[in-house]
Amino acid sequence: MPTPTEVPINLINPINPINSINPRLLDFDTIAYGSPHLDSLCKDLNCSEEDLEQFLDNPQTQRTLALRRKLQSFQLQVKSLAAADDAHAKLKSLLHHNNHGTARLAADRLLSLAGLEPPKPETHIHHHITPKPEPPQTKPAVFNSGANVPPMNENVAVFPTASINSINPINPINSVNPATTVTSQLPIANYRLPILPLFLLALFTFLSPIRYTKGLEFQQPQGVPMSSAPMTITEKIMAKHAQKSAVRPGENVWVDVDVLMTHDVCGPGTIGIFHEKFGKTAKVWDKNKVVIIPDHYIFTADEKCHRNIQILRDFVKEQGLPFYYDPEFVSMNPGIPNPYRDPTKTNYKGVCHKALPEEGHVRPGEILLGTDSHTCTAGAFGQFATGVGNTDAAFTLGTGKTWLKVPPTMKFTFHGQIPPYLTAKDLILAVIGDISVSGATYKTMYFAGEGIASLTLEDRMTLTNMAIEAGGKNGVCDVDEKTLQYVRARSRIKQWDVFTDDKGAAYDYENEYDLAIMEPMVAKPHSPDNKDTAHNCRDTKLDQAYIGSCTGGKITDMLFAANILKGNKVKIPTYVVPGSTEVHHDMQRLNLRGVEKGPNEKSIEDVLRDAGCLLGASGCSACLGGPPDTFGRLAKTEVCISTTNRNFPGRMGSMAASVFLASPLTVAASALTGHITDPRDYITQPIETGMAGVV
Repeated sequence: MPTPTEVPINLINPINPINSINPRLLDFDTIAYGSPHLDSLCKDLNCSEEDLEQFLDNPQTQRTLALRRKLQSFQLQVKSLAAADDAHAKLKSLLHHNNHGTARLAADRLLSLAGLEPPKPETHIHHHITPKPEPPQTKPAVFNSGANVPPMNENVAVFPTASINSINPINPINSVNPATTVTSQLPIANYRLPILPLFLLALFTFLSPIRYTKGLEFQQPQGVPMSSAPMTITEKIMAKHAQKSAVRPGENVWVDVDVLMTHDVCGPGTIGIFHEKFGKTAKVWDKNKVVIIPDHYIFTADEKCHRNIQILRDFVKEQGLPFYYDPEFVSMNPGIPNPYRDPTKTNYKGVCHKALPEEGHVRPGEILLGTDSHTCTAGAFGQFATGVGNTDAAFTLGTGKTWLKVPPTMKFTFHGQIPPYLTAKDLILAVIGDISVSGATYKTMYFAGEGIASLTLEDRMTLTNMAIEAGGKNGVCDVDEKTLQYVRARSRIKQWDVFTDDKGAAYDYENEYDLAIMEPMVAKPHSPDNKDTAHNCRDTKLDQAYIGSCTGGKITDMLFAANILKGNKVKIPTYVVPGSTEVHHDMQRLNLRGVEKGPNEKSIEDVLRDAGCLLGASGCSACLGGPPDTFGRLAKTEVCISTTNRNFPGRMGSMAASVFLASPLTVAASALTGHITDPRDYITQPIETGMAGVV
């Protein structure tokens, strides 16, 4: 296994070559293993595909890729806050650790680095941590994970002494303070084991007000009876699936999984690990709880993509899995597959996060795991849904269980009714802009209030879908009649549990928003938390518009866009990709009021085509970049406005392109003018959605 210093220098960040990588490789999703567009990425980076794959295989690289995205946003916030008179208070609020002294120490350290004098310590006990004597240096333990790990020798470095100052206070377990260089203390290239993460975990355990003893046994803080303390929705779901009366944030629990989903990108890897660890003849724990939905790289000539589909087919046949939605038009023949001619006459379903609820695999109160970070979309239905890696998915595939840490809950309350010029995309961009792309790291994002109740069910899916863009473990909304109407009509199981937050439930963070004063938002390149208003960005010229993805390709998204585009012509290439084949069919049968069109009425698809939009088959398409022949992919230095969820460099194709994230209303209005446009210029009356996206 090569060390980071053995790979081509153009893959390494020269400022810190051991612990970080070229900043152009910020979005790991775009360069995931087996990604069919490695060729174009290697061309951008001027390296061989073999070099890049070796580099990505290195565990140090994987940790660094995840770390850089968090720290980039955090550093920007620190720079802006450090110059303010009340920087200490703002930093402490930013870190969301007001219940113990970690925030105080971290804020003081950051102020010191910024050249400011930290204020004198307060006398309140809960703002202070009494330092303990430094432990003697000891050699790290050797853990045998089954791999051939050479024995540790006498020359291997021991744990260094460190303080809270070396920890990133936003995420103390998984990352380090951007102002310190841990590699100056730890010669990581000499290690054969992940010493740094183990050390940080041990340090965080010491600092946490909740202590872990006797292995994995959880100890509740004194004076709080486990059974009587109020719980949140997420805590109740996890307690039920752990067969416990109650759980608390920070507790590690084994839970039973209701549904496991995978797709064509991560499915082959998951299957390979399953066969390796459980055996070639092993069977999945429950064939009725495994759902496989190819959706990412379907309409391409890339042979690797076609191969992935065949691997899924072979596994489905081997296991006798009933819930596989095959793109039957994909074969091993060369060339781009011909798309389905009729969206109602194909087994293919499109984007997994849209197809899961459509096909009856999503219910309140359940636990859904998926090998995709946007699996959290299903939290809109009042369930715990989160993304997992291939190894975790393979374990669940064989056992039906997984090991989870109970996340604390952040509550976002929206007051009022949704105005006609706003959608949930504006709401979530505002939230992420406020807390940053790492502000909800391993936390539940709970969206509440009458404002959320006023949203369509599909718009709530936009909120929970983008919880991961703030680092969230999951997103969740309350269950109401809109939810139940949808689930009753579609669920393959007729019983489920509806959970609500208890009165007095504890929240890690709370914020409130007034929908009446919110404005249409955009996220400027190259981060979802780089928020601004559409009005402020009105002079930004555009080359392309894109309406689609699991975030912005639902039928109500198409309905919103069509109501602005009707009777007009777009001025820039505008690509439209339905999120699922059901959405595509609804676009053909529904009018602009969201009901069945009459004989003399135009459908949503008719209106979009008349406006000059380019319509593709359902799927992920350019949201994930994809091979060079992907529909709507950015190829050069285009400036694009999109309803998708991520705008990191290379996310939609070219590393040199720029992507602005926005609602379908803002994207449609901007497509008509050729520059970013506030949708209030085009819409004043509420848009009827009828039964679109419901039945």
